[in-house]
Amino acid sequence: IVMTRNEDYPVNPLGPEAGPSYMAGLEHVVISHYSDSASTRLALEKGEIDTTLGKGIARADTVDIAANPDMNYVFVPGVSAQQNLHMNYGDEFAPLNDTRVRQAIQHLVEPEEIIDALMFGTATIAHSPVRPFQFYFKPVLKPIRDLPEAERIQKAKDLLAEAGYADGFTTQFWYPAGSGEEFSRDVGTILQAQLARAGITIELKFIERGTFYDMARAGELPMFLRGWTYDYYDPDTELFYQMHSSSVDLAKRIQFNVSEIDDMLEEARNTYMAAKGDGAYPSGDPAIEARRDEIYTYLQDYIVEAGFSVPLYYDGFYDAHNAWVK
Repeated sequence: IVMTRNEDYPVNPLGPEAGPSYMAGLEHVVISHYSDSASTRLALEKGEIDTTLGKGIARADTVDIAANPDMNYVFVPGVSAQQNLHMNYGDEFAPLNDTRVRQAIQHLVEPEEIIDALMFGTATIAHSPVRPFQFYFKPVLKPIRDLPEAERIQKAKDLLAEAGYADGFTTQFWYPAGSGEEFSRDVGTILQAQLARAGITIELKFIERGTFYDMARAGELPMFLRGWTYDYYDPDTELFYQMHSSSVDLAKRIQFNVSEIDDMLEEARNTYMAAKGDGAYPSGDPAIEARRDEIYTYLQDYIVEAGFSVPLYYDGFYDAHNAWVK
């Protein structure tokens, strides 16, 4: 695809910060598609392309590229999908509907192992579904993950014993076939080993992609991964779609319905929209901001207190370009 500069396109007289600008010396841009990331890397190293775009290189290649003096590696942390392990509250998936079991799983899962084994420095640990640069962020999982491994495993065993599963139990982790299948399987394999330390057995199940999503929407999957992107800095952009009972994106898929949570999410969303309607955010009203802080702090604490989900990692954007690109 060759994109040619439109000489008649209006240029903002206030400069590039204000709108469209004119770049001298750049008359066209050629966009090339490669069937696999290895071919993209080879084209970059041979100088056939100037830069990659949108995770065009493999995660495993980023380490070598970052160390290459002829390349400039760019990594922007935390702005891509925020990945979670979700568990279904349905009675048919017991004991996953028991808060103590869900908390035990939170104690057993170690996202750092997933990041180290599979992400090659392209992701960071998520201690909350809210991102560190968003308003009202609280790293609610960090106190658990800072505990020594032996202490976390023993706490998980104690929680399982209290719930009546001292010898563990068996459940399933589902993922779709096709694109990303190997990565999801590898994550599942790591989770298998981590949960087995307290006697929890996970069966890995994969199925055709369309069927997987049909089953997910119907609330028929016990455990699965779901990544969340964000559209604005407020936690509403992610938490509403995960926790509000009306959400077909997640709450209905895991059979989660708590009226108190709905009320808080709606209140926080309404005050956000009111502030945006005035063209100001944050609102500038100390009482509103204090209340919204209270709500989102409560909701993040609820993630742990109810064992709602297991935040795993914040994915990042990464690209590389040749050193001559300025």
